[in-house]
Amino acid sequence: ALARWSPLTGMSHRFLSRIGWRRGPTALLVLASLSIPRGDSAMPAAPVPLVGEPGWAADPAISADGRWLAHASDRGGSRFLHLWLRPLEGGEARRLTAGSHDDREPAFSPDGTTLAYRSEAGGRGVYLIPVGAGRPRLLAPGGRRPRFSPDGGRIVYWTSAPPGLFVIAATGGRPRAIQPDFHSARDAAWSPDGKYLLFTACRDTSAESCDWWVSRAAGGEAVATGAAKLFRQHHLGGEPSPDLWLSGNTIVCAAKTGEKTRLWTLVLSPDPWRVGGTPQRLT
Repeated sequence: ALARWSPLTGMSHRFLSRIGWRRGPTALLVLASLSIPRGDSAMPAAPVPLVGEPGWAADPAISADGRWLAHASDRGGSRFLHLWLRPLEGGEARRLTAGSHDDREPAFSPDGTTLAYRSEAGGRGVYLIPVGAGRPRLLAPGGRRPRFSPDGGRIVYWTSAPPGLFVIAATGGRPRAIQPDFHSARDAAWSPDGKYLLFTACRDTSAESCDWWVSRAAGGEAVATGAAKLFRQHHLGGEPSPDLWLSGNTIVCAAKTGEKTRLWTLVLSPDPWRVGGTPQRLT
């Protein structure tokens, strides 16, 4: 069986939750709480099993109020991954999506009423679906890894063709490219105030230009943070991308050490934006 850990989308407070999933005859989602005081190392609690069912479960997301868990699963013998919703504290799961295609990478809106996700249906891209009841609708063709802004008004996502990072209104409309002159950009995290984006990108085709970059969400010059050099210095692999940008400019990401993928925190300092210090291991 393969066990992996990933930060949860939608969590932005002092107490961060994380979920792991194991692939094998039985899917298992487990939850642990991480207290992340500023300047101190986190102390993970013992994992608590959440979901144990035949099949595969992945891509967990928790609503901002901590009440709901959404994840992708092929439960019920489906050959495809669909999105499921259940109370975090336990209860019956409800399937949100269906069809002969995969649905993955859910992210809650801040008010918990809507999920953005990547679907292979139809036009393939970022879809929105009401958590209560309703039909999914295509928001961004080709889009991947959607993330709501803290105010819920915008969604950032990336595409592979053409390669780039985009922001679009949650109500729809024309997307706006972030750093369109970059060779590639992906996997963005919003700052807690919604003014900045931290993302993985390469300014040009050279390996030296690939780093974590910070840009104003409204546009402007991007700043390289030096995260790539820090990862090399500490032998962290797996092409880490920023997952969460917490208050106090703490960044959570997943990175590999040897054959194991673990969660880490880094500190991002402004003016200019730089990642410094020693990465702190959470798992």
